[in-house]
Amino acid sequence: MKESIRKILFPLPRDQQKQGFEPNFYIKFLRGISKVLIGLFKLNGVNRFSNEFIQILEPKIKIPISSNDSILFRTGHGRLLWRAKTLLTEEPMTIEWIDRFSENDIFYDIGANVGNYSIYAAKKSIRSFAFEPEILNLSLLYENIFLNNVEKLCTPVPFAVHDETALEKFYLKDISKGDALHSIGNKSYLLENPDLSTKVIDTFTMSLDDLIKNYNIPSPTKLKIDVDNNELNVILGANKALESVKEICVELDLNFSEHVKVKEILEEKSFEIICKENGPINYNTNIANYIFRKGFKCKKQL
Repeated sequence: MKESIRKILFPLPRDQQKQGFEPNFYIKFLRGISKVLIGLFKLNGVNRFSNEFIQILEPKIKIPISSNDSILFRTGHGRLLWRAKTLLTEEPMTIEWIDRFSENDIFYDIGANVGNYSIYAAKKSIRSFAFEPEILNLSLLYENIFLNNVEKLCTPVPFAVHDETALEKFYLKDISKGDALHSIGNKSYLLENPDLSTKVIDTFTMSLDDLIKNYNIPSPTKLKIDVDNNELNVILGANKALESVKEICVELDLNFSEHVKVKEILEEKSFEIICKENGPINYNTNIANYIFRKGFKCKKQL
């Protein structure tokens, strides 16, 4: 009963059998009422009052992460509210993994979006670097960092991580706050309808090896990769960086040839899978999060 009510009042993408979010009757009702109020009070930004009203709103939500700590997230969009409220439940294995970090760890969150996991780690006193090239998500990442006073622990990195340092095409699923399935070099294979991804812009890419060398930042010990298509390119550009990495959390679809190659490369570098958690995506049940740990590789076959 409780779950049925939740699906009406707070529907999630995982409740649906197709990609994207299809609002139910309750959400459509709320949006309809909102449009009436906006029209009635002219809250669409065309006059001084509506601009002052919008400026004062400052929507945000506090998410408890322990008995004595919480994280503030900027909201103002249904997707941002969903990302905030499901921080601890969307990928529980990832949260448990971060909880095991030590204060000496250096955490790279590649594909950070609005900063859920990198800020969570920073709140645990972990030095974190949040990589996010999409400008709307990046601006929200900045806001969330400052809302939580973790600017000394969490550094936003506005580069797309790739196999080389270059200028590449950035294929955007949409221009929308907190969105995902953007991809460097080509459209994400995860898109059910690639024709809907029509926005393309040039963006700068850097390999992890070049970034660490050129900017003299500390090498990672813990690495999270969730870039919706380009995981292989991230790994190919991190040959030197992987020497310091002890554990990697990466989203893979082992029916996708590039992701099979990622697994093979990591195993060649003495990483082994220690945990797996299926993703909450109903329309692609092949996707899962894998945690790899670097172990001892015997040179002699027994």
